Amino acid sequence: MSANRQLTLADAKALAERWESQAEQFAEEAALQSHFRNASASAVIRMWESGTNEVGKRLSKFELRALVERWCEVFGCLPPGKDVEPTQTVTPMSPSLPTTRCWT
Repeated sequence: MSANRQLTLADAKALAERWESQAEQFAEEAALQSHFRNASASAVIRMWESGTNEVGKRLSKFELRALVERWCEVFGCLPPGKDVEPTQTVTPMSPSLPTTRCWT
């Protein structure tokens, strides 16, 4: 955008909306990455196998997404395929899992 160009009100609103959306995305990604940040490799495996969180409760959708993030961080790939049914939605966004697998 040129320094001499003035924004219309519509342009300014569109920019503000985009920036707010990006800020929400950033906040959600940070929350996902930090949720199980202290979970050891063994704890990550246990939670994945059982479908429960660190206190033994069934994983919420948010926790499932956070656990997948932690698994990828620890093991460098997606967890093995398994049908884990989260019980509740903590965030309004539906989970989206990456489609790549471990390097072998």
